[in-house]
Amino acid sequence: MAALASTVNRHSSEEFSDAPNGTAGSFAFQLLILEESREDLLTDDEYQEQRRSVLSDLCGRDASLRSLLPVLGTCTLGAALVSAYGFLAEDTNFVYGGLFAFAVSLITVVGLYRSDRAASALGKQDRLRIVDQLQSWDILSASEADHLKASIEKRQSEP
Repeated sequence: MAALASTVNRHSSEEFSDAPNGTAGSFAFQLLILEESREDLLTDDEYQEQRRSVLSDLCGRDASLRSLLPVLGTCTLGAALVSAYGFLAEDTNFVYGGLFAFAVSLITVVGLYRSDRAASALGKQDRLRIVDQLQSWDILSASEADHLKASIEKRQSEP
């Protein structure tokens, strides 16, 4: 596994420098972490679900994730208001709790936004090359790669 990880790191910078944000290495890293977690942290069902989620992101992100941004934005605003209330009421518990919730929700919103922007920047050819690269690193089987390529072709041809 360590040899595979070093191969991924070496190849992702050399062979995928034209893909946005080194995404081949990013997908490989996520899949390798899941594989390592499978042995002692995840059940087989959890592993399969998480793996499907990562590979679904590779095929093209669903719009359902974008719908979370306004909800999380509202939570961020609410956390800021709780902190402001605590400041006005001179209650440090509200101030610290609100600031903590604000920081967590802001980090989540920014991370989701950046992830969504990076995923939407990938074109069909970038996605297909990433699948080929993951297959060459033996992270994907030939049948998985074929299935993903068909899904990418289908999603990218839809309006």
